[in-house]
Amino acid sequence: MIDIFDSKKGFFFYVEIMLVVILAIIIWTQFPISQQSYLDLSAQENLRHLGYTYMKAIDVSGILPKYIHSANFSATNFTKLRFVVADSLPSDIIVYPEYIYNESLCYNSSGSAGACGLNTTSADTTTVLYTFTNSTEPITIKLYLKSAFGGRL
Repeated sequence: MIDIFDSKKGFFFYVEIMLVVILAIIIWTQFPISQQSYLDLSAQENLRHLGYTYMKAIDVSGILPKYIHSANFSATNFTKLRFVVADSLPSDIIVYPEYIYNESLCYNSSGSAGACGLNTTSADTTTVLYTFTNSTEPITIKLYLKSAFGGRL
C-alpha cells in the first residue's frame, strides 16, 4: 500500500505546486510595463511631423525671418516670436519653445537666457529641432510638443 505522505505525488506535492504558481503570478504581475504601444508612438510621430512642417512653413513663408533679429538675437521680440511659434499651433497641443543660439546660448520662450532643456519631460513629450540659418549664426528652435488631452491626433 502506498502512503500518500511518503510519496511526492501526495497532497503536499500539489500544495507546493500551487504555491509556486501563485508566487510566479505575483512576481509576473508586479513587473512594470516598459514599452509604449504603437498608437502612442504614432501619435508622437504625428506631433513631430506637425511641428517640423509648421516650423518649415513659417520659415519658408518669411514669417520667421521677420521676427528674428538677424544681427543680434538677444534683441529679438520674443513676445511676437512666441505668438508665431507656439500660440499659432492648435489649442490641443502644448508647446514649450526654446531658442538655441550658436549652439551655446539658450533662450526660453520669454527671452531670458539660461540652460537648455526642460528639467522634466514626460514620456509623451515630443521634441522637434528646426535650425534657422538666415542669420549670422545658426539658431535652432527646439519645440517640446505634447497633446493636451493625451489623445490621438
